[in-house]
Amino acid sequence: MPNSVKSLHVAGSRFNSRFYTLPRNLKTLYVAGDRFNQPVYSLSAGLRTLEISGAAYNKDLPALPAGLKTLRISGDRFNRSLPAMPAGLETLEISGAVFNRTLRALPAGLKTLCIRGDRFNRPLPAIRAGLETLEISCAIYAQPLPALPGGLKTLIV
Repeated sequence: MPNSVKSLHVAGSRFNSRFYTLPRNLKTLYVAGDRFNQPVYSLSAGLRTLEISGAAYNKDLPALPAGLKTLRISGDRFNRSLPAMPAGLETLEISGAVFNRTLRALPAGLKTLCIRGDRFNRPLPAIRAGLETLEISCAIYAQPLPALPGGLKTLIV
């Protein structure tokens, strides 16, 4: 794949191939497929958006690039701890029927945190002052919320 590719969208119900090397200039990676369950070995340093969606997906994520702004992971089987998040991450969305892992410290730049699923029931880490949207749509969530910032605009629990 040429290094000039900046956006890669791969989708298909039968897609289940590995990514060994991604283009250096890649800014957006979107992978979706009911059968996709392959590790992503490394991410381009300039990646800004990573979205992985698949019913079968349950792999550890590699180290996240420092400039990543958006991370969205969804899958019925996803239940892995997340790697350290870059300070400038603005959007973190995790959707999964079985996801129930403790979140690491939230990055200073986070504006949107959404966790959706059936089994998530872990205390949230401290919420940073810049968070604008917090959504915890989980069937059994029974944890007290941490102190919420004064600038929070949307709260869904």
